Amino acid sequence: MTKHSTRTHTATTTDPQSQEQDATPSQADKVDLILSQWHSERPDIDPSPMAITGRLARVLGNINPKLQQVFGQYNLNPGEFDVLASLRRAGKPYTLTPNQLLDALMLTSGAMTNRIDRLEHKGLVVRSPDPNDRRGSMSHSLRLDLI
Repeated sequence: MTKHSTRTHTATTTDPQSQEQDATPSQADKVDLILSQWHSERPDIDPSPMAITGRLARVLGNINPKLQQVFGQYNLNPGEFDVLASLRRAGKPYTLTPNQLLDALMLTSGAMTNRIDRLEHKGLVVRSPDPNDRRGSMSHSLRLDLI
């Protein structure tokens, strides 16, 4: 009876920290079921890395909708937010070259160009000539009140 009540409580708790604290080794989740199935079907392999990736995927599944809601309030997507956050954490004057942004965000140049174009169209970023390289440009964040 106690185990059943605890499981019900854990399943209905919305706070992830509470769920983690309430969890006991005897409580199984979907990831545990998958691991158990692998152990039954392929006892010769170690499926434990699946536990890590499976639980990370579940965490992302819980966090991403909340992030989308916040970004949506500002008409941003996660990639656009990443660009603005990179400019903000660069410090004053909140300016980076496209190559510095590429390094900060680990993107292709095409993806970076698309993000900067969208942010520029929204009036959140402006490009200006790079004073150190006539061929290059700098990306400046304009709307720092967002971050």
